[in-house]
Amino acid sequence: MGQADGYFWNMYFNLLRENRILFEGVNKAIVTGDMNYMLKGIYQENRFNCIYLNRSNSGGAQTINFIEVVIAYSCNDYSLLEKIMPFKEGPATCGYSAPFYNMLYAVTYHDNEVGNKAQAELSAFMGKKRTQFDLKLAKFFYDLYQKDVDGINCGLQELCESMGKCNWINEHIYGMDKNIRSLGNTVAIFIHGLYHIVMKFLKDTPLSEKIKTPEHKSFIKEYEEFNKEHDFPEPQILVDFDQLAKFINLSIRTEFIPEVSFYKSGRNYVNDGKKFEKILFDNLQKSEVLLVEMEEEKYVFKRIK
Repeated sequence: MGQADGYFWNMYFNLLRENRILFEGVNKAIVTGDMNYMLKGIYQENRFNCIYLNRSNSGGAQTINFIEVVIAYSCNDYSLLEKIMPFKEGPATCGYSAPFYNMLYAVTYHDNEVGNKAQAELSAFMGKKRTQFDLKLAKFFYDLYQKDVDGINCGLQELCESMGKCNWINEHIYGMDKNIRSLGNTVAIFIHGLYHIVMKFLKDTPLSEKIKTPEHKSFIKEYEEFNKEHDFPEPQILVDFDQLAKFINLSIRTEFIPEVSFYKSGRNYVNDGKKFEKILFDNLQKSEVLLVEMEEEKYVFKRIK
């Protein structure tokens, strides 16, 4: 018998240190020329990260998953979107990135009412004193909704060139370690996500053929050539853990990941991390992937199948 929740989350923490799975996938893709490795690395890393953050960041703003949603797009992980940006929860009511999140919600679910509201929010955002990157990001989402191809192409290029200076996104993805940040700056995964958002939104329209990939060393064109050639394929896991830790792999299956939920705190809605954790463990227990029980308000192992 052991502290199941502590053991489980410590394994997650150790997996997420230094973005090992992500960088392993990118490195294998560059060395071998097989971009499927990059797709897998982004996918597996982002799913682990989503689960860990949504459990631990209880009380966070409704926009807590904005960056993870963009990264999910970068690896074509569309089934994750419904979990971390559920349609039924509607647009965000608070948070610095609310205008971005709400427009992303609108284009994902083709919700014109939310799109018009988000457009007004982006206009107001651009009228305030912000960093150049954040202003360009707001303009990109505004142009996306307008289906302004020239604006989209210009936005992708400018955002790619200035991605290394955006601390709030880079720190969220790579943490504070300078060496890891340097590695992260060599591949603009966030910009790949924005590019995939555009291609998904404009799919089956003549406009999609007019979208250009940014000219920058951090934007891996071979990766996007691979995605186009394979019609933006569904990703699979990169690292298959041994039998002793197989529940770690199984925990990121779509059917086990809970939808995020929120509770009202004052006038705002905030992330319910405790509920997320409870449903996750319940899902794993029901499937007999991980058998746990509550003991003195702590999860403890019964056995691992």
